[in-house]
This record gives sequence, C-alpha cells and structure tokens, in this order.
Amino acid sequence: MFYPTVFNNKTKSIHIVKDQHFCECGLKYHAFHTISPKDMRNIKFKSYKDIDCSECLSKFGK
Repeated sequence: MFYPTVFNNKTKSIHIVKDQHFCECGLKYHAFHTISPKDMRNIKFKSYKDIDCSECLSKFGK
C-alpha cells in the first residue's frame, strides 16, 4: 500500500501526511494557509516500507 509522505529536514525522516498542515504523528510540515503547486510537489507517494517515522506507522498498525 502507498501513502502520501513528506520528508522532514529537521528530523531527517519520512512522515505520512494527514492533512494540508500536519503529519500523522502530529508534526507540522506546512505552516502557511494556502498551498501552492510547489508545496504539492514535496508530497510523494511511497510504500510503508520506506517510511522512517515509527509514530506515523503505529497509527496504521504496521
């Protein structure tokens, strides 16, 4: 199964996107109210095997 993911430079890990501002673990990855096409390009669909954040994976029972 593939999930929408985003790479965080601070934690150097890949997180699962929950909505337009937050990841599943509660990390805020986008602080602005509007989303530009450039912001959408940062979201990549990856397999759950590629996701590094253990908190995001625990939300899905993996």
